Amino acid sequence: MIDCSDHAFIIVLNIAKPKFKKHPGGGKQVMLIIFDCDGVLRSFSWQGIFLSYQAICRFAGRNPNKLFTDMKSFHQWFDYDWHANMRNIGLNKKHYPEVTRIFHEIHDPLIQTFPWVESVFRELATRHTLTVLSSSTSKSVRLSLACCVPYVATFVGSDDVRKIKPHPEGIHYLMGLHQASRQETLIIGDAEPDIIAGKNAGIQTGAVDWGIRRIGIHLAELEPDFVFHSPEDLLSL
Repeated sequence: MIDCSDHAFIIVLNIAKPKFKKHPGGGKQVMLIIFDCDGVLRSFSWQGIFLSYQAICRFAGRNPNKLFTDMKSFHQWFDYDWHANMRNIGLNKKHYPEVTRIFHEIHDPLIQTFPWVESVFRELATRHTLTVLSSSTSKSVRLSLACCVPYVATFVGSDDVRKIKPHPEGIHYLMGLHQASRQETLIIGDAEPDIIAGKNAGIQTGAVDWGIRRIGIHLAELEPDFVFHSPEDLLSL
């Protein structure tokens, strides 16, 4: 069993494992795999997110206690759409560079790349084109995945696109760059924006069961083509 745990990341499997769909979409093999990063390839820290949003509120001249006071109220306030959170705080696109710096400065020291990533990528890269599409900055992602640079054809971060997931802009860019058809392309993520972006682009979708959202409640209803309950499952592609 591949170890996926760290100080901010615990897996508790409590749902039945659904069957994999083998190469949906006309039977074509997957050629291009687009990985989300946070929660899929590296851990996330709710404490880091909470502290970074407190700092972002202060940057905006807002008292964070007016929006959330503890982790419970933060979960209730927090939206998985970054843009929605910024609007709720009172910030717009001109503030994004500084907000992004604040977020990664506080959050990134509290996370780490999962130990299985390099070995799984090494094997997958022998038969697939691997890419990473993240709502984090490309610098943050590249630093975390430095061990995987030889196996990743393209990194795309939030600073490389005008619209982040669930908009399919990043997916369309990667498909065009690597000349992959919709039937040959698969996006793998852990949250609704990943799956919705894939469906908006008309490609195959895969959901992991070790990310920021639990598949059993949140993602199964989106009907991803693949469900990966452990990193070992990725090697079945």
